[in-house]
Amino acid sequence: SGPTSSDRLKTSLDTTALTSRHALGAGLELGVELSDTLIKFQNQSGGLQTGNARSTVAGADLDWTIAAEHSLQLGFEDRRDRGAALLPDFSGYTGRDRTTRSLRLGYVGSVADVVDLQANVRRDDPSDFKSATTGLLALGWRVSPAWKLVGQFSTAFSAPPFFAIESRSGIGLTNKLRPEHSREVEFGVHYQHAGWLARATWFSQHQHDLIDYDANATAFNVAHAANRGIELAADGDTGYGKLGLDATFQNARGEGGVPLQRRPRTDLAANYRVAILGWETGVYLHHMSAHHDFNPATSGALSLSVSQNLLQGFGRSLNSRVIRVAKNQRRQSDL
Repeated sequence: SGPTSSDRLKTSLDTTALTSRHALGAGLELGVELSDTLIKFQNQSGGLQTGNARSTVAGADLDWTIAAEHSLQLGFEDRRDRGAALLPDFSGYTGRDRTTRSLRLGYVGSVADVVDLQANVRRDDPSDFKSATTGLLALGWRVSPAWKLVGQFSTAFSAPPFFAIESRSGIGLTNKLRPEHSREVEFGVHYQHAGWLARATWFSQHQHDLIDYDANATAFNVAHAANRGIELAADGDTGYGKLGLDATFQNARGEGGVPLQRRPRTDLAANYRVAILGWETGVYLHHMSAHHDFNPATSGALSLSVSQNLLQGFGRSLNSRVIRVAKNQRRQSDL
């Protein structure tokens, strides 16, 4: 016996982003970003289901260099998420709408080019759930020009995604999903040389009200869950394009040590990106080992994007978004 489910999901992703950065004075810089992302999907498991999700973001950040190698960052973001999907009983479409306003404050500093420090605090206020405050504290020690040791503690908040909410209301369940909260500790080592960066990170994460799914893909909250593992990553210039490699080995468990659904023990990813005459194209591959409830899966993607400075003062737009799954709400910082 073994996993017997068949899960097929076809998606398309369109993103447009505009970023502007302007110097306001000595050591003071203002950044503004506008973006729009549209995801269309077809769920071909157990009958064709279609839907879409759209995220519109307007944000601004103020970067103040208070001294050499020390800066403060203040940011505000207004995000609107909208989604529409075919009901589980195929009786029609349902729509969801959420507005989230976020305020963040951060400090980034370096002492004698040896110790790097980062501290962040963030306040998120979604329209359909209570607000939450999270933070991050990270420390890096440059043992040599090539080697760095890093440590990090962070907390995170994540409101339930629309498809998780609809998986319950669509079948008549009225009790509301709760947002996820987590705290995580990481320790790692970084090696940088000749245009390449390699990282090895050990992480331990504890989650409260983690959103998981039963055999019928109905979402529910897990009161307490934990995930521990190791992530290995490398990214660098091959001379013609850039190569990225990532491998995560993890052990996600819920109440009583029960394996969490849809969390693979091994997650592998590779990408190769090439820039040609202002266009950037890339090939992305992703493989997940056998889950507790699904067979191994391999997926691939080909992306093509273009960026262009529109006016003086406008920087390079963020045009590509790579969706990474099975990371179990991982949070990282490279200091």
